[in-house]
Amino acid sequence: MRLLLIRFSAFGDVILLLSVIASLKRQNPQIQIDLLTRSKFAQLYEGMEGINVIGVDIDKEYNGLSGIWKLYRKIGFNNYDYIIDAHEHLRTKLLRSFSIFDNKPWLSIKKPRRLRKSFIKKGGNEDLPHMTEIYFAPFKKIGLSCELVQPPYVRFSNTEEANVKKFLYEQGVERKNGNWVGLAPFAFHPTKEWGMEKVSHLIKLYKELQPETMLFLFGGGQSEIDKLKRLKTLAPTQIVVVAGHLKLREEWALIHRLDGMLCMDSANMHLAATAGVPIVSIWGATSPKAGFSPIFQDPSHAIQTEDLQCKPCSIYGNKPCMRGDMACMERVTTKQVYVKISQLTQREDTKSSDTRN
Repeated sequence: MRLLLIRFSAFGDVILLLSVIASLKRQNPQIQIDLLTRSKFAQLYEGMEGINVIGVDIDKEYNGLSGIWKLYRKIGFNNYDYIIDAHEHLRTKLLRSFSIFDNKPWLSIKKPRRLRKSFIKKGGNEDLPHMTEIYFAPFKKIGLSCELVQPPYVRFSNTEEANVKKFLYEQGVERKNGNWVGLAPFAFHPTKEWGMEKVSHLIKLYKELQPETMLFLFGGGQSEIDKLKRLKTLAPTQIVVVAGHLKLREEWALIHRLDGMLCMDSANMHLAATAGVPIVSIWGATSPKAGFSPIFQDPSHAIQTEDLQCKPCSIYGNKPCMRGDMACMERVTTKQVYVKISQLTQREDTKSSDTRN
């Protein structure tokens, strides 16, 4: 059975989809999956057996109505037994309308739009379906075994692993003398960020109380890199700025080596989760109950302010704070986060000791 799966964005959604595809392949090795997505996301799936990625430039070469028609002509839908729309977006709906005469069955995810509106209106008290469940639904309809399997899902090339080792050697941290903790303080929307001042206080706590712990800082783009460099001055020998030094997959390979990671509601959170790394996540405007929580993580590791009637104020964090003071983030204390990460990494230490013994 040959399937065409379509999902163009966003970064975090494509990462979550990876966990679904990897699980499908392990349980249904007979299927061949072609994934149609943005070119910049194609690298995430490198080295995954039985998965062919068709990376396209949807913003330029295949933009607009004429671009979608061009893309339809390029793909050749007749080559597939089923087409799975995992995006439910105007672009995918146009592709489906163009292929009406191909006589190939299309299946689509169903986004719980009404439930999401009700979720925000009622204060986010009940869990919404997780995005991985939504992705699995069309595959269940065609009789495939669908159960999320444990990460990790990706194998890295010898070159990628060698580049990570080289980077660590250059930073003088090729050997572990304490825990390795990742800090990813950024998110696509500012309402999902804890803030540089809070992160600075956290680093100072680590410097005082856990000087043997190495902190690895993740981000992207020059503005974020500059902020991370300023953070490094707080504890120069204890901090490694990863952003700007490694390619995406190499960063991902490094994340696999961490003992724990602090993340916002962001793509880095999902990268860490698909690596099987224990995560402490901080949630401001959004909620882990909205269907985008990191997979296979302890719900108690999701930190948020519980006593705000305005929270969550949106599903994606794309609306400005109605209070104007970002209380949902400001009330999350440095001590609270430090204790939670320390508890998490101590458990990992115990696991490592048990393995050695």
